[in-house]
Amino acid sequence: MEIAILEKGIQDYLPAMEGFLKNILLKKVKAEMAASQLTDPPMAIDALKTGTLVIHVKESVLDTDFFIAFDENWIPQLSMAMLGVEEQDVNEISRDLMKEFSSQLVGNIQVWMSEIGIDIQPNEVELIKSGQIANAVGDKEYFMAQIDVAGKFLIDGDEQPQLAMIVAVGVPADDKIAALSPAEEEMEEEEPVGSSVEPEMMADTDIDDLFGEEGDVSAEDFSEEAEEAPVEKQAEAPKKEAPKKEPAKKKGPPVAGKPVEFGELDDKLSQTSPSETRNLDILKDVELDISVELGRKSVPLGEILHYMRGSVIELDKLAGEPIEVYANGKKIAEGEVVVIDENFGVRITNLVSTRERIESLR
Repeated sequence: MEIAILEKGIQDYLPAMEGFLKNILLKKVKAEMAASQLTDPPMAIDALKTGTLVIHVKESVLDTDFFIAFDENWIPQLSMAMLGVEEQDVNEISRDLMKEFSSQLVGNIQVWMSEIGIDIQPNEVELIKSGQIANAVGDKEYFMAQIDVAGKFLIDGDEQPQLAMIVAVGVPADDKIAALSPAEEEMEEEEPVGSSVEPEMMADTDIDDLFGEEGDVSAEDFSEEAEEAPVEKQAEAPKKEAPKKEPAKKKGPPVAGKPVEFGELDDKLSQTSPSETRNLDILKDVELDISVELGRKSVPLGEILHYMRGSVIELDKLAGEPIEVYANGKKIAEGEVVVIDENFGVRITNLVSTRERIESLR
């Protein structure tokens, strides 16, 4: 396989990669291939070891290996964009983050290749350490490319102009490449879409038979034929039954309308009757869940992952503010915390009005 084919493949993918990174990093970026070359396994191993984190993917269709080595700036940039906190070191959090990002990147590559007619089957992404790279490299030859991603990246208070990654793809065998698409001879034998056999041209004698011996029709002859043609077609066509007309309905006298008059409501009707009171008594045994909310706070996932025993969570409610009391998730009152025989309790200081309760149900 020529190096020009592999270079063109990566160059064609870069716009799709820019769109993918824009959705992840939430900023516009520019990706370009800074350098590329065909190397042997020892040179590929040395280049991959320069990365802070290295991923390895085994591809089943082409039976080849795929590596990406990320530089040290990817971890803080991705952690800030995806977790909301900046990670600098290689730890369990940053490893899981890079593995998730790499899985999405490989999936994006798979979708893009499928759109251009090449189906691949990448296996699960795995993070490998520097000492495991030599054992993972198994192809005879590798195509390596350095991809620089330019943008305004703020890392640890300093603006970084670009991120870098080294991509190493095992060069697949020629028979694997040929299996991805039909041979050129078969493509030539297939007819292109939309092609059809051209109809044979009518002989001159056939044209004369259609238009007469002279091969021309006068305006008078054409008008006479046009007048006779509808009559003949009507004779040949089967007779269709005319739709039956429904008998016209007799119009009666106009209907006179008048406004509806309602009587005045009696004040006694608004009072609760003894029967209605008994109906409400039926609902008194219905149990409702009462919950008390001290306060709330929204935090990014990265901060939650840093929680440990002894961590303090600061709520958005100030000390001394009334707490909220809910019945089945609906606010019904406000109160203050009290202690009753070593148990916490709530002293209600304010009840929610009926109007507010109705508004909460809408």
